[in-house]
Parts: sequence; C-alpha cells; structure tokens
Amino acid sequence: MVTIALAGADGSGKTTVARRLVATSPIPMAYLYMGPNIESSNVALPWSRLFLRLKLHTYRQVAKREGITDPGFVSTHHNAHRKVRRGRLGATLRMVNRLLEASFRQAVATVHQRRGVVVLYDRHFLLESLTSSGRRHRRLTDRIYHWVLATLFPAPDLVVVLDAPPEVLLARKGEGTLDSLRRARTLLRTEAPKFARVVTVDATRPLEEVVAEVRTHVAAVGGRASAVPAGARA
Repeated sequence: MVTIALAGADGSGKTTVARRLVATSPIPMAYLYMGPNIESSNVALPWSRLFLRLKLHTYRQVAKREGITDPGFVSTHHNAHRKVRRGRLGATLRMVNRLLEASFRQAVATVHQRRGVVVLYDRHFLLESLTSSGRRHRRLTDRIYHWVLATLFPAPDLVVVLDAPPEVLLARKGEGTLDSLRRARTLLRTEAPKFARVVTVDATRPLEEVVAEVRTHVAAVGGRASAVPAGARA
C-alpha cells in the first residue's frame, strides 16, 4: 500500500487532521509521526526515549534553579529553556541518531505497507529537514543528514500540504515568527514537488472540510495502489 505525508508549517493542523483521518478512515490506515521531536513521537527508539527523559530532567533542574515554575516551560517543543551548546562531537552523534530514528520509523512503515495498510505520516523527515533551516544555512551535519534522506530514503507516494497564510498560523499556535513561517511555506511550495507528488489543501477552512478534502486525496491514491496486482508493486 501507499504512504501519504501531511506537511505544513507549525499551526497548519497536521496532527489534528492526521488523527481524525485515521480514526474515521474506511480503509486500514496507520498513523506514524515522522517529525524530529521525540516528545511527540508515537514510535521511537528506546534510547531516544531514555535520552529524552534525561534531557527533560536537566531542563527541570535548570528551571528550578532559576525559579521558573511554569510546567509548560520544560518541553522540547521550544528552545527557551535550552542552555547547552553542542560541539562537533555532539552534533555528529545527534545526526547519527536522527538517521537511526528515520531508519527505524521507515522500517515500521514498511511493515505496515506489507500488511496492506495505508501509512499516514504526520510530517516527514525529509520535508522537516527542508523547512527547519533552509538548504543554504545548515551546518555540515545538517547537510549530510538531508543528503542521506533525499538519496537513500523513499519519498512518500503523496504529500498533502496544509496551506495557510503565516499570519493565521502564528495566531493559531504562537510558534516561530512570520519570517520563519513564510520561509517554511515557500520551501514546501518550491522544494516538496522535487521529492514527491504534492497536492495543496486550504487549511484556513473548518476542520471537517479540511479532513474531507484530504480524505478524498488519500482515497484516490490508495485506490490506485490497491488496483495494481501485488506482483507488480515495487
């Protein structure tokens, strides 16, 4: 079966739409978070979970020393609490683990596909790599990471971009800046079609309308795949 990725800048509703689709899909469908944040992942390597717990413990200690009691302050979803800078070794180890994570989740997706299940990606490593910093502004480890993903990993069969103006996205979630959201939107529009078939959905509409349109695209791609004889599939 096929893989379909929901993409879009922060605040576009990727996770909400993905979970609603899986819960109401008439065809077998598996949800798989494919972004870099382990805290949000439904599938992750055991040591990544352990490192996350240790990291959050360190952040809590820092917050405690600084007298910060806001429970939402300690999270890997933002950078306000981070005090540690990575050296070259730390950056290299982080890159290696990110590639191992991507490989592990890709293997999970392959198992689902072989069982005849449509895999719905909430984000995708390749597209997240594109929109996080832009090709011209990455460190060497980021460029290597992106090259490996683009060269060795299969792209989704379809990317559904949930599109909305940066002003709307910032008002919804309050993450990032107008400039970073504009950059992410532009990169998705220009770069994503180089790696996969892309359709764009207006994410400013009510949730049920967005889900209904995405479901139509999913059914179209899934239906074509199911019509291909099993022996003819890659």
